[in-house]
Amino acid sequence: MKINLIELVSAGILTEEKKQEIELYYQKHSKDPQNKLLIAFSMLGALLTGLGIILIIAHNWDNFSRGTKTFFAFLPLVISQGIALWVFLKKYESTTWREGASVSLFFSVGACIALVSQIFHIAGDPGLFALVWILLTLPVIYILRSSALSLLEIAAITWYANETGYGLYSAMNVQWYWLLLAGVIPHYYLLETKEKDSLFTFFHGWFLPLSLIISVIALVGQPNGTALMLVFIFMFTAFRLKSGLLSRGRKAANGLYTLGTAGLFVILILLSFDFWWLEIVNDYENSSELLYRGEIIYGSLFLAAALFLLFRTRKTLPGKGEQAADFAFLIIPLLYPAVLADYMIPVIAVNILVVIAGIGIVRRGLEEDNLGTLNFGLMVVAALIIARFFDFDLSFFTRGVMFIITGAAFFGANYSMIKRRRRNEA
Repeated sequence: MKINLIELVSAGILTEEKKQEIELYYQKHSKDPQNKLLIAFSMLGALLTGLGIILIIAHNWDNFSRGTKTFFAFLPLVISQGIALWVFLKKYESTTWREGASVSLFFSVGACIALVSQIFHIAGDPGLFALVWILLTLPVIYILRSSALSLLEIAAITWYANETGYGLYSAMNVQWYWLLLAGVIPHYYLLETKEKDSLFTFFHGWFLPLSLIISVIALVGQPNGTALMLVFIFMFTAFRLKSGLLSRGRKAANGLYTLGTAGLFVILILLSFDFWWLEIVNDYENSSELLYRGEIIYGSLFLAAALFLLFRTRKTLPGKGEQAADFAFLIIPLLYPAVLADYMIPVIAVNILVVIAGIGIVRRGLEEDNLGTLNFGLMVVAALIIARFFDFDLSFFTRGVMFIITGAAFFGANYSMIKRRRRNEA
């Protein structure tokens, strides 16, 4: 039976204020998939409409005078601004209108800048273009309360960092990246506090760490490859530990946890090869500067963040075996000086660390009856075994037997867990 709030107010059961509070509550907590689809299609519609207009104008572009070209360059911007103003004044409570208008405005600003530069032959580099575009559109995130625009800004900021860090032009300082990213963080914080379960919060949880992973080498600037490993280890550990403060739902859906954990184990598997440590020995013998300024600065920042988060999450860390991964950022730096005594010392230590962490993850998967966690732990151990195939001179027969054993372990562990689930359900 559907309840009519208006009838309850008329009958004196509800006050008008309570009716409004109930309606507001259900608006905020609505899980209606149609509403999400409407938001997605509104943004897609705005994008396609803008692209269609650009293509029509571009077809006749060479036949236009400079004045006509300038008119068409500003036309999409003026229209988008008019729509945004109307949404702000009349449709501000509609998420669909806010997101669509903000996406349209974002692309019209970029198109206008690019077209004016082309029309009047204004020289510039892509990094400066990206910076101006970002600065002009960043305030719209808060004016229209737009999460879609926030994601676009993160993508543009990442492009800016890599353009100024790797591109042919680097007139602007790549460290602007942090100031620009700081302009997005307050919106993400609001999403985390007020809309924890929204899709936009989910996507921000992936976009932000991905942006850092993609941009970190550009930010460090001319790094030493072996020393850069420490920066990545500190960063991935900070991601993994930070996810413990935001944990909700499935961990695999948490961008910080998934990217941090996967990245950390990829680095550890790479460090399990002896050639990395031989390279470090070579650096010690032939390089007068093992650490560059960028590595020291960002390594220190990520290390401090990892230490702080380790202290904050110390009571919620996983089982003892898996904790080896969380403490790897403290163990690995101690192995760098040990390489001078014998390069096999850190190689053996890293292999032992990965085995302990992998078995710990498998154990947690079994305890929690979680197939995803179980298989990830098995993948870590299997990846280490496969890596050793490339280190040792083993016959094809021996390698084949090892693959069969590894595959059997995957099958056996999964079969046992599924069988146990069925037995518990019976």
